[in-house]
Amino acid sequence: MRQGTGKAFPVPAWYAGSMKGIDREEEGFAILVEGKHDRARLRRILPADVMILCTNGIPGHRRLMALQKQVGRRQAVILTDNDPSGRRIRGLLSEVFPDAVHVYTKAGYAGVEGTPLDYLERQLEKAGVLGPGWDEERPPGDSSAWGRDGKRR
Repeated sequence: MRQGTGKAFPVPAWYAGSMKGIDREEEGFAILVEGKHDRARLRRILPADVMILCTNGIPGHRRLMALQKQVGRRQAVILTDNDPSGRRIRGLLSEVFPDAVHVYTKAGYAGVEGTPLDYLERQLEKAGVLGPGWDEERPPGDSSAWGRDGKRR
């Protein structure tokens, strides 16, 4: 259990404290988002080996523990909407993943699914999820079957 929080979320011994000893290159990332539309939006720009997990709304204790198990030794990245429920979800996830990297969207955008792809790319690059040259294998201006403008090609 985490000391001093009063929360009943067990934190594995290897996760307590800092992420020292965890090689991000070897372990990878797990991005935590609110729902399937957020995941679909991120799939357009992220490499296939990046794990994207959904909370499916405000997660309960069981869902939080399932997410903790799925994330394992990966670096957790929290990306939720900039609204009251998104902030609540971010707070719950922060209790379970105290060393998570936080990525934010602007309040003016309609959630993660309504955020422009180029803005999401810049935010993920700042967080270290997308390193330099991450999209060199992809054709210029295209990240998958969808263009960077979010429209199907």
